[in-house]
Amino acid sequence: HFFAFDSGFFLPFPGKGFGRHPREGKMQLQKLEETPGCLGVGVVDASGLIQRASGELGSELSSLKLLHQMAVDCGLLLRADEKFRRLTVMFDRHVFLVTVAQGQLIVLKRQA
Repeated sequence: HFFAFDSGFFLPFPGKGFGRHPREGKMQLQKLEETPGCLGVGVVDASGLIQRASGELGSELSSLKLLHQMAVDCGLLLRADEKFRRLTVMFDRHVFLVTVAQGQLIVLKRQA
């Protein structure tokens, strides 16, 4: 249950299998951390509380909070028949890849 980005990076499909069991969710986060070019992984709950931050995101908590707010704002733009799938924020040297799984925001920071 994964979808691919143009860059070849994969994230879990929203709402399918991510973190149904704490051990399973932890294993999937470890797989994300092993992605080539990964600089950090973060998990933010629906209320905006940071549940986990590793790598460079461990020292960039404000980035996680900002990405959470951006995802919330994007959700406000959706029509009733649409679902938030993913958000990509690109910079010259790194990319933030964001999706929602099991009500949590999953963020991966990787090299561009």
